[in-house]
Amino acid sequence: ALPGGWQASVAYGRLGLRLQAEAPAGKSLSKVIAAAVPGRTCLGSWILHASLLTKCPASTTPAGFYLDAGVLEDGPLVLRTRRPGDIMSLPAGHKKLKDILIDDKVPREARDGLLLLASGHEVLWVIGRRRSSRYPVTEDTRKILYFRLERKEDKKS
Repeated sequence: ALPGGWQASVAYGRLGLRLQAEAPAGKSLSKVIAAAVPGRTCLGSWILHASLLTKCPASTTPAGFYLDAGVLEDGPLVLRTRRPGDIMSLPAGHKKLKDILIDDKVPREARDGLLLLASGHEVLWVIGRRRSSRYPVTEDTRKILYFRLERKEDKKS
């Protein structure tokens, strides 16, 4: 703990500073929230926008993610935090989410607060960090599912 409400931590050789009042996006998410597709899903100070498109957006950021809308056939998409048994599809095959977060050097104390877009135990997007290679957009894709996360205070409406 530091003066002014700041907290310092060291993980994987990196120094992190944050206000103690700040919590990772998923810390307040104790339940599963169905993602409105298309539509808006509100969670705390965040809004997840989901749109169906006919072509890929011109550019994306870490707060944006798109995939073939065929994912909708596999069941509901939900927002949640990590659970035992979570996996993610990578170009080389499936991998446990736990192992991915360790490989990516995500500090242990931050892992439970990560917000995920998932279908069952299949994680499609570790929001702001990693994207699944499942459901890629190809020439045969007819509809693209595009997600964008933003803070409520960033939205002017």
